[in-house]
Amino acid sequence: MPQSRTRLPRSGTWAERLSTQVGVNIRAARNRIGISEQQLSKRLTNLGNPIARTTINQIENGLRSISLPETLVFAVALGVPPVELIYDPEARNVEILPGNFEMSGDEAVEWLSGAVPVREPGQTKEEWLSNSVDPHISDAAEAWITLGRFERRAYQLLRDLEETQRLLISARDKTERSHRANNINYITRRGKGLVAHLLRQVAIVRQYLPDFDLDDETKATMQKIQDLPNVTAA
Repeated sequence: MPQSRTRLPRSGTWAERLSTQVGVNIRAARNRIGISEQQLSKRLTNLGNPIARTTINQIENGLRSISLPETLVFAVALGVPPVELIYDPEARNVEILPGNFEMSGDEAVEWLSGAVPVREPGQTKEEWLSNSVDPHISDAAEAWITLGRFERRAYQLLRDLEETQRLLISARDKTERSHRANNINYITRRGKGLVAHLLRQVAIVRQYLPDFDLDDETKATMQKIQDLPNVTAA
């Protein structure tokens, strides 16, 4: 399982803990696509922001802080949205501000993307959600924007899955095959949860547009995700 799901010790300052979590997420993303620290270093160099392998190791292990520009380049090199290097969407609790563990990883991703406001300490989920809609955006437009976000996530997730399946096929030994199989099952679980969210959002959109339907390509993508089986290392 990706190491980013493990809650880190609450040592150091909030800024240090956040930087450490980014390092953990970088390592998890690098392992998912099956590249070494040296290969990642080469990708960063090709993007015009060279970072040595030893420095990458320090970042991944929380021994060296990481800047925002570096985080953006790492995201491109690893093929993930920058927000998912900052917050793990699968985390149960995320300290988005000093001492604030009120938001889940998925909520934190939505907040950083500008979709919802910050959830204040002690604020109930109902109170938070009631303030989540921009008063200048209609309910119909809000529903449409959210649906589009879920669709983009589904396509990205399927691409991640295809890459991990390719790595499983080319795995060299039993340990690596087991690791790849675990990653595939992890992505599969996320995908099926995402499809459920997407279907619920479609129902909301239909409250405003009764004749709305997803296009055939999106339906096919959702069906692929729904049909995914769990895998085991051969």
